[in-house]
Amino acid sequence: TWSAGKGSGSITSRKAAPMLRAWSACTSASWSTTLPRATFSNTALRFMAACLKHVDPEVWDPILAGRWLEGYDKPKILAGIRCPTLLLQGDVSLGGMLSESAAAEIQQSVRHCIRQPVAGVGHLIHSLQAETTLRLVGGFLESLVLGDHA
Repeated sequence: TWSAGKGSGSITSRKAAPMLRAWSACTSASWSTTLPRATFSNTALRFMAACLKHVDPEVWDPILAGRWLEGYDKPKILAGIRCPTLLLQGDVSLGGMLSESAAAEIQQSVRHCIRQPVAGVGHLIHSLQAETTLRLVGGFLESLVLGDHA
């Protein structure tokens, strides 16, 4: 039993099984043929594992059943974003999750979207390149103060 979770505050190994299957699916060789595997430091892996201990195991049910995008209307959702948006795009070959076409679609669909590719990093841009992230986000926020995005 792990001391995390919903209700009694613990996750039994039976409840943890779906989390482990989902994690395995996301890091398996078959997954990496469609999306490159990200490489993480031991510290990052320990942090992610600690965070996963606090996830309600039922969160994984729709993922494992292949239903996690049911009802997800991407064009409607993207069109509904009205605030200025900074889209940081990692390198797909390093584990970044947005392909060129997906990032371009988001940029075209979201009003006031600024797309910023970040070289040399995959998915966890804010963690793996914190200084770059702070510089990019800071510049973006300064542009909002100076610009008119109504």
